[in-house]
Amino acid sequence: MAHWRETDLVLSQQQIDRFGRDGFLALDRPLVSSDDLDAARQLIDGLFDRFDELPSDLAYDLGDVQLHDGPQKLPEINDVLQLEPRLRDTVAFARCRDLAAELLGSKVKCSFSHAISKPPHNGAARAWHQDLADAPHLAGVDAVHIWIPLQDVTETNGCMHFIPDDGHPRLLPHRTPAGSSGTGAFSAENVDASRAVACPVSGGMATVHRPTTLHYTGPNDTDEPRLAWILHFHREVPRPLKVKVRRSLSRIKRALHA
Repeated sequence: MAHWRETDLVLSQQQIDRFGRDGFLALDRPLVSSDDLDAARQLIDGLFDRFDELPSDLAYDLGDVQLHDGPQKLPEINDVLQLEPRLRDTVAFARCRDLAAELLGSKVKCSFSHAISKPPHNGAARAWHQDLADAPHLAGVDAVHIWIPLQDVTETNGCMHFIPDDGHPRLLPHRTPAGSSGTGAFSAENVDASRAVACPVSGGMATVHRPTTLHYTGPNDTDEPRLAWILHFHREVPRPLKVKVRRSLSRIKRALHA
């Protein structure tokens, strides 16, 4: 499969318009090469290898019970960039940042990053939800969330499904699933999935969506784990001019007195 070269990073206007209308986009070509993808996967695999050693507020199960000693249904690790800083140096991170900047039309900052694994022959699905429901304080923030699978994903092993926003995103009520105990998962109410779009993509490709876009991933019915890295980017807000001037003056004063 061909690499996505540096000169090819600009999305077509049609893709940008489609994202603006639907609230999601599935790339139709690789974001990174297989070697670059493997480099990121090795680092994330290393985090999952020590899942039980990580802080329980960062590593837990998105299944029915958040913290337990048994097999994990949907193990999630939060703040992976802080836990494994080398991920910031990967080509995969740089390409995701470039993609976010292209869609937002400005410099961007990665505000959050996590990874979710679906073990083989796992009947657990990630219910329909909107990311904004977990962070309502970010309402109105111009942001995109990039979901990069670390292997091929299909409807059989849990690819992304989206419901188009049609240019009118709104936050639905969410609830914790009935029968769950201490789970970090939640699901949207009153979801009409009749217009849902499945987005299978090859490893090295990605999907991107807005915080308000409804999305879902199904069970993993295959023999191999399904692993995905998710990065949240928002528009970088320029520092006020007064702050910039004040810091510049401080640097000049320090230089004069050095």
